[in-house]
Amino acid sequence: PLEKLYDSKSDTGNSKYLSVIDKNVNYLLDITNQLLDFQKMENGSISFICKPCNINQLTEQVVAQFTTPAALNGIAIQTVLPAKEITAITDRDKVHKVLVNLLSNAVKHAKSQIEIKLFIAGTDLGISVSDDGSGISPAEREKVFEAFYQVKDKDEKSSATGTGIGLAFSKSLVEGLKGKLSVDESVWGGSVFTLTLPLEEVKTLSENENRLEEIIQDITSEDVTDHFDLAKRKFWVLLVEDNIELLNLTQESISEWFRILKASDGNEALKILAEESPD
Repeated sequence: PLEKLYDSKSDTGNSKYLSVIDKNVNYLLDITNQLLDFQKMENGSISFICKPCNINQLTEQVVAQFTTPAALNGIAIQTVLPAKEITAITDRDKVHKVLVNLLSNAVKHAKSQIEIKLFIAGTDLGISVSDDGSGISPAEREKVFEAFYQVKDKDEKSSATGTGIGLAFSKSLVEGLKGKLSVDESVWGGSVFTLTLPLEEVKTLSENENRLEEIIQDITSEDVTDHFDLAKRKFWVLLVEDNIELLNLTQESISEWFRILKASDGNEALKILAEESPD
């Protein structure tokens, strides 16, 4: 419903308020997901899927997420990348989450500038995030990686708040990738968080991998609209949701393109599946 209101732009005067609501909803969703992932980490049930990842590109994408919010607070983000792109074997999703946490933390505490730097140190890949905030005292630098521990700015001017799990979660993810996450004082007197990961660089693709890429490109370039023309056929979709209000809203949102079957719980869904065959 929020996305519909935001996309409709029927009342441009309210668009900024909708934007704030959307931002905070996403923030709450992110916290919820982090709590769930953090619990998985503690239970040892989170998995790591490592494959080739362009680290330069990933870094730029994460920075792009924070450029506008940082600018609104008078903070400039400088990105320092090596001339040669680095493609490493790692879990892209996990590294993305760590970088988002580090940059989010920097934006909260920086006064006017942040630097994110990608570099190679021997056999390790390094990414550092520096800010010119009030910094963290040496006595607290290890405590910041403890769950739910929060550091107050030395000058107590910042009103930034958080859950206290972002850094603890990030360190757990980094250690799961056999890397390290540390904090020190930045050149500006603020904080610098440094992520280091074993560098397993991808040199060249094998002949089979190149062939696989060609096949994937051929498939994705095909025009498949004739096979899945929703204007010619409405597919049956089964919606399962215990929140009746949300169930009805979802039905309303997609009923233009699909025929809907509804169930309010798993048992009801199984009964429907025994009699119907949704697409």
